[in-house]
Amino acid sequence: MSTPLFFCITHKQPEWPLPDFLTVVGTGGYVPPAGIALSERYPELAFQNEHLGEFAALFALRRMLADAPATSLVGVCHYRRFALTAPLGEMRGFNSYAHPELLAQARPEHFFGEGNKIIVPSLVHFAGSVLR
Repeated sequence: MSTPLFFCITHKQPEWPLPDFLTVVGTGGYVPPAGIALSERYPELAFQNEHLGEFAALFALRRMLADAPATSLVGVCHYRRFALTAPLGEMRGFNSYAHPELLAQARPEHFFGEGNKIIVPSLVHFAGSVLR
């Protein structure tokens, strides 16, 4: 099995180092030093954050993968939120919070396990409405 592709979407330079196996996808005008700048590759999507948020980057990634299909699992995360296969950090309510130094210790397996299963965060139910 080939190494899974893993994309990390961000609108600015992260304030902490990200694992090396993540390909940074810069939205808006952010051009990552290494990775994909939507403003250069997909300018029609790059500045749609106001209306589409991170979904603009997902549409761009779909276009890229349609042009060059992946041969393995494809993962996507946000620079501040990750769905991991093993706990990292300390539990606070339904989320695990990790200091940036802990993130640097994350191994690829934390992000894609054995590379053959879809990984999604757990479902969370809140009492009341979002407005409350």
